[in-house]
Amino acid sequence: RGEQHKANYDYSDTDGYLLQRSPTDRMWGGQASLGYDLTDNQNTYLSVSRGYKAGGFNSTGSAAQIKPDFGQEVLLNYELGTKGTAMQGSLYFDTALFYEQRKNVQITNSTQLPGTGEFVIFTDNAGSGFNTGIESSVRFKVTSVFEVGGSLGLLRSGTAAYSYTDTTGAANAVSARDQAYAPAYNAALYGLWKAPSGWMARVDLQAKDHFYVASAPDTHESKAYAVTNIKVGYDQARWNAYLWVMNLFNEDYAVHGFVFQNNPALTNDELYLQKGDPRQIGVTANWKF
Repeated sequence: RGEQHKANYDYSDTDGYLLQRSPTDRMWGGQASLGYDLTDNQNTYLSVSRGYKAGGFNSTGSAAQIKPDFGQEVLLNYELGTKGTAMQGSLYFDTALFYEQRKNVQITNSTQLPGTGEFVIFTDNAGSGFNTGIESSVRFKVTSVFEVGGSLGLLRSGTAAYSYTDTTGAANAVSARDQAYAPAYNAALYGLWKAPSGWMARVDLQAKDHFYVASAPDTHESKAYAVTNIKVGYDQARWNAYLWVMNLFNEDYAVHGFVFQNNPALTNDELYLQKGDPRQIGVTANWKF
């Protein structure tokens, strides 16, 4: 696949700052894969792919002055995997190993301007980055009415060190570190009971390791957590109804965050977190016409 992306951008403010850009990104990508059937019920594959993301602009005033525009990102992905069934189809499994090489990584950055206290969020480029790990899932039909399953993802990630210049002309260095929102593990387990009569019940457990809650230079991390969801109900061909509870034990966990000074004296950095959804209880009904 080949693509050309061109954009025109004009920006000016009341202080006389003027920005005009007309960049052109020429991008190409593709995928090559090779598969092999190990048995009638299991196959393996190897794939290499190249993806891309076009560059763009930081359109707000201070962000436009700090980093007027950012370049395109390129990703090379290598993946080796296998999937199949066993025990007369009662067991399904799949596993994939992957390595992603990122060039000119697009990341969300932030800074607080001295004196004004303005907190600025902008998109920047780090020179390089990587993601590597393994993903695996399994399903097992224990009996005709009961099934269990789960998945596990293990991840390592990182971005290279880089620097940017703020509106005062000062250089700001950002150290190499793990990527934001990239926990070392994601795991899930479930159990499903479904009777021929239509009655059913399901329990899901989802767990995630700690991770950086925002991009560099913020170094604050969330805590590891696990959330339990349940659903019980009645399911027929043309209609169904369920009672469900999300986050059964009302787990308190963070999904996003920033650190900045928010007091009148503009002293003492403070952490502000966006929390995940608390316990929710509801009823869902569907009818198929």
